[in-house]
Amino acid sequence: MAKKIKVKCVALILSTISLVIFFLIKKHYIELADTMDSWLIWKGLIFYKDFDSFHLPLGKIILQPLHILSNWDFRLDPLLGLALGIATLATIYLIGNYKKRLISTSVSLLFFSIFYWYTGTGIEYFHEQLTGLLLAVSILFLLKYFESKNSPKSNTVSFI
Repeated sequence: MAKKIKVKCVALILSTISLVIFFLIKKHYIELADTMDSWLIWKGLIFYKDFDSFHLPLGKIILQPLHILSNWDFRLDPLLGLALGIATLATIYLIGNYKKRLISTSVSLLFFSIFYWYTGTGIEYFHEQLTGLLLAVSILFLLKYFESKNSPKSNTVSFI
């Protein structure tokens, strides 16, 4: 058991290091249309009435907390993308610990860290990155919920 945890920890560390290395090597751009749409909503304009967009508004609205955190400084957007990637790696690690699958967790972590920056071909697509993180967290919550439902010991759900 201790050996499996050590291998998973090594896989998590290697994945995080490779994610950071690819972050340093790769050029970063922002998707101006998504950023502008998010900014226009933040300024109080109404989607499809005051400005046109090709996508549904949820992908733009979900980005606002990230841009507000950076005070709309687009130079910080790649760092926010890196933070989302590391948070997603940690969530994948927690999901892997739930079922205690050594090989699948290690491969998932490495695969994610290698291909994370290529989701947008150089452009920071925060809505895809944030959606991936929220999906992974939702899966973790569902696994914990069903685990607590099947456990005769407790009637409460622990998400930690």
